[in-house]
Amino acid sequence: NQGKAWVYVQTDEKSFTRRAVDLEEPTSTGWFTKSVKAGDAVVTTGVQTLLSEEFKSQIRVEDDGN
Repeated sequence: NQGKAWVYVQTDEKSFTRRAVDLEEPTSTGWFTKSVKAGDAVVTTGVQTLLSEEFKSQIRVEDDGN
């Protein structure tokens, strides 16, 4: 997953999903249209906070199994 381009898209009032963005081939309507659709709420501020929280939750799950 590292080394790829990502965006966070809001999926409901309090949830966000990280989606991969293909930067190799633009579409006829833009770069992100394979991952992001018109009307999607894309995070533009606070992305680092979302990424940190995502990784924290993954670490907790891994620690619980040991």
